[in-house]
Amino acid sequence: MKLNEKIRFMRRQKNLTIRQLHEHIVKLYEESALSYWTLSNIECGKYHDMHPSSIEQIMAGLGVTLPELFDGVERETLEVKPLIRRTKRSGGYKSADGKVRYEIITPNDLDYWIIEYTVEPGHKTSPGKVISYADSIETVYVVSGKVVCHVGESQYPLQKGDTFTFDNHQTFYYENIFNKKAIFIVYQNPKKID
Repeated sequence: MKLNEKIRFMRRQKNLTIRQLHEHIVKLYEESALSYWTLSNIECGKYHDMHPSSIEQIMAGLGVTLPELFDGVERETLEVKPLIRRTKRSGGYKSADGKVRYEIITPNDLDYWIIEYTVEPGHKTSPGKVISYADSIETVYVVSGKVVCHVGESQYPLQKGDTFTFDNHQTFYYENIFNKKAIFIVYQNPKKID
């Protein structure tokens, strides 16, 4: 049995609808509770890699322990994805003047994205859309140069080798105020759908 099937099985054993399970989770976690649609997608098997906090919330909502939840669950392995050459990347963006570029460097069928950004001196990315998912993070790793990560009202200067993780429930963008090109990698989980 797969994990999503086990969650459905345990929910039905407790005579709960998905809506009722979600209401239990909201009572426990309030505004940090995972969304109804995330819970529904998890149960339908649409998420291959569940965030640990999602598993924690589902266990609490069902009133079960980790060993109970995973008892009888088969270990899932992701299908090996093909090599993606730089020239074969599936999506991206380039500003009209070419000073801000990004390319998605992971396969499209994953629940997350890894994106490579290049921002020329004196330029910035468009503000990121505020994410509505309960569990949504962004991690940036600077490959070369320097960049300032703006999150809400705060600014975080980052240089080569720095990593910064934040919850992207606020407006955010990246700005290169320095005199060299900045290249950085961003991990989004779950990926944003525009």
